[in-house]
Amino acid sequence: MKTVGIILAGGTGNRFGSKIPKQYMSLNGKIVIQYVIDAFINSYLFNEIIVVMDEKYQHLIKGNVKIAPLGKTRKESVQNGLAICPTDTEIVLFHDSVRPFIQITDLQQYLDNIKNNDAVVTYEPITDALFYAEREKFRLVQTPECFKFNVLKEKIKESKNFIGIYESIYPCSIKFIKLNHPNLKITYSNDLYLAEQLMKYSPVTKRESDVYGKNILILGGTGGIGQALTDILIDSGAKVDSLGSKDIDLSQEEILMPYDLKDKKWDSIIHCAGAYCNDKEGLLKNYDKIMNVNLRSAIYFIENAPNLVNKGGSLILVGSTASTKGRQGVALYSASKSALNTIAEGMVEPLKNEGINLHVICPAKVATNLQKYINPKANQKEMIQPEAIARVIAGYIDFNETGHVVYVKVGQE
Repeated sequence: MKTVGIILAGGTGNRFGSKIPKQYMSLNGKIVIQYVIDAFINSYLFNEIIVVMDEKYQHLIKGNVKIAPLGKTRKESVQNGLAICPTDTEIVLFHDSVRPFIQITDLQQYLDNIKNNDAVVTYEPITDALFYAEREKFRLVQTPECFKFNVLKEKIKESKNFIGIYESIYPCSIKFIKLNHPNLKITYSNDLYLAEQLMKYSPVTKRESDVYGKNILILGGTGGIGQALTDILIDSGAKVDSLGSKDIDLSQEEILMPYDLKDKKWDSIIHCAGAYCNDKEGLLKNYDKIMNVNLRSAIYFIENAPNLVNKGGSLILVGSTASTKGRQGVALYSASKSALNTIAEGMVEPLKNEGINLHVICPAKVATNLQKYINPKANQKEMIQPEAIARVIAGYIDFNETGHVVYVKVGQE
């Protein structure tokens, strides 16, 4: 079936409060609309992709797309997109340019479900209270919206202006789809900030990796998390090299691998070594130690991963939820973990090109000896247990995705 994807890029930025329409604002280094264009292109589901937009911004977008002019209303913009579809188009799927969280894996289900329905529409249940109304009887409607081309093109002529495109052919048979991730629409300036943070979010994935016979290097292997990982992986049949601070000194600028491991490559390297200090001890006094162990040594393994990790393998770094905001008393530690996340995010694609997956697992407080030192009065039973977080980390060893920065709170492990 000939299928066309249409991206609606109207909007002038009035509510957003910018001279530049929100769809052309930068979001984590890429303009908002480009996330949608890239998802459409890389899905390989569309014979053509059309962007309905103000042509004066055409130079900002990238990709093999057709341009249709904006209409004065949403209805006119939809019609303008339909007007330049090939005459033999069978299916059209619309998405708003200011909903940048659409994923490649989302799109196929719309095309599958339109075969037996007049429309396939995204919805979100209402979680707030409604004034004198039962919220269960209502739902929020979003894009993507998918239609049979000929039905929509004919019926839209007689419809009034609309917000939801499905309104132009309603009543009709509708299949509603709820996405399993945020589908935020950027409307106001604070939405852009929220989107920047949400893009860093990855849900905790609980799974078991097949590690039997695999070579795995653990850094910080004698600590609470590292020891738990070592035990779990050995029990699962992995060949584990577990190094503690006596085996490899990560606090030094030059990292020297043990002699018998110098020429070895692993299927996965897990960096869970960490250094900690209270800021009262002196920020500059402890700077080198904290930054070398928590950050510089991780950068070493990121940079040298192609020489240390087999293709198809993984590099997993253990961060901390302290990276989300500078914590009073442990600002230096927080800074090292925040920088770790940023470095990893920037190196996902280069390592992906080398056939290596990169993840950062950021747990909340873990019941280790280090935590006993940091918080001697805290109840360790209320913390994440080392074995529990070790199993989460182990699940990412052969995970078939990359680039996840995962925050694990107590109760999520």
